[in-house]
Amino acid sequence: EEKQKQKQAALPSTYMHTPLTKQNANLTAFLSQKETKSNIMANRKYAILLTTGALNPLHLGHVDIMEAAKTELERTHSDISVIGGFVSPSHDDYLCGKFGRHKYIPALYRVKMIEMALADSSWLTVDEWECKQSYFVDFPYVSESMVERMQSLYCKQHQLLTEQQLQIYYVCGLDHAQKCALTGGRLFNHGGVRTLIVRRPDASTNTAKFKLKSNAKVIYIQAPVEYDRSSTIVRQLLRNKKWKELNTYLHPSVTQYLKEDPDNIMSFLK
Repeated sequence: EEKQKQKQAALPSTYMHTPLTKQNANLTAFLSQKETKSNIMANRKYAILLTTGALNPLHLGHVDIMEAAKTELERTHSDISVIGGFVSPSHDDYLCGKFGRHKYIPALYRVKMIEMALADSSWLTVDEWECKQSYFVDFPYVSESMVERMQSLYCKQHQLLTEQQLQIYYVCGLDHAQKCALTGGRLFNHGGVRTLIVRRPDASTNTAKFKLKSNAKVIYIQAPVEYDRSSTIVRQLLRNKKWKELNTYLHPSVTQYLKEDPDNIMSFLK
């Protein structure tokens, strides 16, 4: 037990551009529970959720989708505890190709706004590994890297968990999952990453979509009503400086930051 405490105390606050303070605290709290000595807790799985995207900028829909994913995963799987969640903004090279040169918010400031929006969360954190690379890395490789880094840290270096206990979930919308052929468990087959697919709350959606069944590789959940926000609309409101309307889409601290604009971010959105 004393060795276990020493291992937990030695955990780094950051590992390869990934902040771990919140996740370490949550994992330590779970492992410190008396129930960890029982067979039930010995079979418990510890999940880390990951989502990627331009996040240009992050809006509340991005946060909602992660909160819904955590809630539903723990509700439907009593043997799983979510210890952390990461929001990974895409590399500047990707945004340059998507929006055009100097027409997107640089990663430095996207990260800054994500940190503001997630400051009060006990489990969500921005992950800078992807945007800190020297070139664009697509999401399957970002997901695989997350598995490798987390297994290296928690399973090999500190031996707090087994590889079977640690699970990584890539969280995305149904449209993205279908477009990138993720519904068949592609990420798990090639990198050991499970996929958590969130379906939009659309009453008119074809019922065939809702016949998709969850399995060990892919889990489907229903998005919260508030999820259906558009990044395009957010950028349009920003260009027109509709600050009051933006309160529906952005965290208050992010709205205030953009309104004051000390880093001249608004110039990238013209």
